[in-house]
Amino acid sequence: MIASLFAALSVNIVLLLIARALQGLGVGVASGLSRAISRDSFSGKALTKMSSYQGMAWTFSTLISPAIGGYIQVLFGWRANFFLIFIISLFVFIVVLFKYKKTNAYLIKDRFNVKYMFVVYKFVLTSKIFIGAVSCIIMTLSI
Repeated sequence: MIASLFAALSVNIVLLLIARALQGLGVGVASGLSRAISRDSFSGKALTKMSSYQGMAWTFSTLISPAIGGYIQVLFGWRANFFLIFIISLFVFIVVLFKYKKTNAYLIKDRFNVKYMFVVYKFVLTSKIFIGAVSCIIMTLSI
């Protein structure tokens, strides 16, 4: 949300690229978080169904967003896209803040312990499954 506002108000290409990189991190977190919430909230066929809906939504938004963004840019200028993303993100943030309940029934109290985080990151970053999945995503999105 903040990166979108930063991008809209950027005065040079360096600041815009930094803001876009921060937006990319935010989208990556949102993608992972949505899957984690689904995993916490559903199981079995319901989880499969929800995962299918998420996949369709991500695919559809990836396909339609450039067209919508193009129209917005032509009508209102390139900064308008970032302001729109900021407004939508702010709305989602407010809804989640006041209406959303925690889904993780197995909350680990020391999850913000630095030593624990390094252990978890080491586990994830050395996982062959994770490296394979990330490699596929990188190759798909870099085309």
